[in-house]
Amino acid sequence: MLYLVSWEIEAEASSPQAAAWQARAAQRRPGTTATVFTVRGDEGESQVDLCQDTGREMAVLQKMAARLGAASEDLDEAVHDALLAEASFINNSGLGEQLRCLVEQWGIGETAALLRDQARRRPLRRAR
Repeated sequence: MLYLVSWEIEAEASSPQAAAWQARAAQRRPGTTATVFTVRGDEGESQVDLCQDTGREMAVLQKMAARLGAASEDLDEAVHDALLAEASFINNSGLGEQLRCLVEQWGIGETAALLRDQARRRPLRRAR
């Protein structure tokens, strides 16, 4: 079945591209509430809140963790490995993907500042 999935946000920005980057960053921000989507298909339109569904599952996991006596440090290595795998994929995808990742996390200004800082530490290699 084919679905049209959409999500809306109001963004005040200097350009359409900057607004799109703000929206993307909002969706990826840890703890985001940007999780409500409009889904249209043959059976009509519905609203899907991923946090609502995940909230129930998270409550079950929280209870399980408490029952098993888990502490946050017990999952440190697993979280590190999960994010390390994502970082490895991004790094192996090249400069463009790295820049996209940094812009999503920190924005254009901070990413530009990072590039300038790197250039001060060592000369940037010329693109071939």
